[in-house]
Amino acid sequence: MLYRLLLQSAKRARQRPSLLRAAYSCSRPAISIPEPPGIEEISYIPPLYHEQDIALNKAKKVDPTFGLRYFVPPDQSTLLAYWPDLKDRLLARPGAFPPISSITACSSYEIHEVPGKGKSMFATEAIAPGALIARERPLLVAPALTPLKYSEERIHLSHMPENIRDKFLALHNCKMPSHPRGIMATNAFSAGNMPGQSHFGLYGATYNDISRANHSCRANARHRWNLDMFAGELRAQRAIAAGEEVTVRYSTDGARADRQEELRERYGFDCACEICSLPPAALARDDHSRKTLDDLWSLLLWGGSSCVQKLPSEVHLGCVSLLEGIRDETAEFWRVHAGELARAYCTLGQREDAVRWARKAMEKTMASTGDDGGWAAVVEAPERTDVWRSQAVGK
Repeated sequence: MLYRLLLQSAKRARQRPSLLRAAYSCSRPAISIPEPPGIEEISYIPPLYHEQDIALNKAKKVDPTFGLRYFVPPDQSTLLAYWPDLKDRLLARPGAFPPISSITACSSYEIHEVPGKGKSMFATEAIAPGALIARERPLLVAPALTPLKYSEERIHLSHMPENIRDKFLALHNCKMPSHPRGIMATNAFSAGNMPGQSHFGLYGATYNDISRANHSCRANARHRWNLDMFAGELRAQRAIAAGEEVTVRYSTDGARADRQEELRERYGFDCACEICSLPPAALARDDHSRKTLDDLWSLLLWGGSSCVQKLPSEVHLGCVSLLEGIRDETAEFWRVHAGELARAYCTLGQREDAVRWARKAMEKTMASTGDDGGWAAVVEAPERTDVWRSQAVGK
């Protein structure tokens, strides 16, 4: 039922104006409801450089004059491999490449060896949801899709400062032994699209510490790229106990069999996390919920961010129910659904429900970005929002 409702709504989203959106233009009080996160934030991008990228590289036609450039900031903290023009665009940004000494040092984790898993990340103290676990300058930032005509092994290592080269080579390599591309394939996280890079625009970042975080289908942390700091961040998606392993998600969501196949193909291991180890009956229920959510989110991504705002509240409530059922704390998912429920209850003038969902949206935005994203003002005074009672007035 929920799936059919979303499918019908997504197909109508581009054809009819939303009652809620139409009401927004009635007035503009002091507080605006924050917009839902962009598609680039809510779509999960797993670590990069797997075999599918290699196949795509072979299919791309690249101008022979289009080659990689290299840049090392004055503090020798990272190597940036980039397509033409990116360095100038980055350096034109205010405070570009801040010195590594300005990046907040975090003492809430440690790295140590675990039999059968290699070096892993563990919390050294209790970490609250949304708290910063790590902020780190990458060892290497490079395009996700690098034409094979360029010798990555020779070029990358010859340009990498010696003080970080040994750290890079010490990272696990489950792909191409003795080849830097294998290290990137095993360890890189998405750094998104760099400014002005429309051709081969997606980049990846490989870290000394963050890349040690292992996989769990119910991860307690999430990576986010901070372009202003030119650093990656790990933030807690839920409460993490002292001594608990810090984990991220390497795979997309879906049923256990699909996740296991993806992890086996990309990284050569079978997941034994708490979700994959559920008893058969509980696993069947979990698989059904995750598959339903996966299908729903595929439709949302197809419809775009505007589609999210045009969905009935029943869809968002249904998704929340599924997320609660599988104990999924992924902040980006919650930001979308809680935020749109807060918006809907504001339009109806129902203060208690509006505050409840605005608070949830604020908590999940904090867990994702480190700030409240404008939701604190909505929690404090929902009646001052630009949509308050707009739907009720129109009745």
